[in-house]
Amino acid sequence: MATFAYHSLPSKPAPGHQSPDAGSPSSSKPWVKLFPSLPSRRLLVICTSVFLLVLTPATIILAQNSKSTPPPQHSSRREECGISPSEARNNNCVFDPVLMGWVPWRCHNAPLARDFLAQTHNFTFHRSPDQSSTEITIDEILRGEWQTIYVDSQFYITQCLYTWKKTWGAAAGGSVLDGYLGDEHHTNHCEMLITKGPERERNLYMKYVSCPWGHDGAGRFGWYRVMGGKRVYRADV
Repeated sequence: MATFAYHSLPSKPAPGHQSPDAGSPSSSKPWVKLFPSLPSRRLLVICTSVFLLVLTPATIILAQNSKSTPPPQHSSRREECGISPSEARNNNCVFDPVLMGWVPWRCHNAPLARDFLAQTHNFTFHRSPDQSSTEITIDEILRGEWQTIYVDSQFYITQCLYTWKKTWGAAAGGSVLDGYLGDEHHTNHCEMLITKGPERERNLYMKYVSCPWGHDGAGRFGWYRVMGGKRVYRADV
């Protein structure tokens, strides 16, 4: 895009300067000299109109494409775990017991996960919102073959602390951040839980998290759920 430089007009002529049109009718109207002659003005209007006619449709098309372009199913810019626990294992992904999802090994912080895993033993997990329903054991959770489980809402505070520590570790060590933490949605969710308080009962759903090759966030396309054998991204639910 062209850059235009604007200069202020002098409020009075320089000393010793005499306008060549002094004494003419137009000398009392300095704005006349700021505009081109009539043919030039017509040419300027025509050129501007043509420019806008070309630019406006192009801008609309680009805006529509930026909203409607679907993500690639298999991106060369990041590792993904597939659409099932078996595919995740074959793709060198591990189940993160605090994040509650499959994560490529390269983006997994195993020592931090082990430290926080000890805290999960203070919570009970159920197969339905009813706390009197059958509990699901930690061993079952670690297999990562479930779809949705339910836990006391305080678990989300532990999860937020874990993800913040993981984010700090990635920043301090210069490593990449996994696709789930790279999505601002989770940070906003943690902010809401801390400022407004967690709800009484909350569900946990299985996540499949990507791992980028560089420091480029994929936003909502950095992770997904699997429903009906298909990837479902956050805004699609």
